[in-house]
Amino acid sequence: MKKTRLATSVEISSFIHATEEEERVLQAVKNLLPPDLRNLEYVDVKKSISYGYYGNPIVFLSLNFPESQVDEITLYILSHLPKGDIKSILDDFEKRFARGRLYLRFDKQEAYYGNLKLSEGDEVIKCVIKFKPHLRKRGDFESVFKELGVLS
Repeated sequence: MKKTRLATSVEISSFIHATEEEERVLQAVKNLLPPDLRNLEYVDVKKSISYGYYGNPIVFLSLNFPESQVDEITLYILSHLPKGDIKSILDDFEKRFARGRLYLRFDKQEAYYGNLKLSEGDEVIKCVIKFKPHLRKRGDFESVFKELGVLS
């Protein structure tokens, strides 16, 4: 792929419910990243705690990445999506893309096992990628997927 800058920011977030192990959810989040970035060095990791209706703690985990890592993360995520999910992104482009941002929701359980799979369920890891101005249309993303070799 050309060295054209693709994105300006990536935010990955997830809720950690009282019934979940925080380390497992963090590992699922890390599995969305290229292996050399999984140590989370230089990453802005924020945690906040709120409480559910019955008083159960719910941790909100949010990771923001330095601009120097954004393209590597973006390329990793896009190139590791199953073909069916790429088709889904393109088919539902208007629902997934707004104000220069692509909104993806990954299955938390699948991510824990190292599989990047989109999900519409509740137990997800959310990923918001803000793209450069030259990537704003469905056709622009088709070109990116073709360059990555994940779309023919």
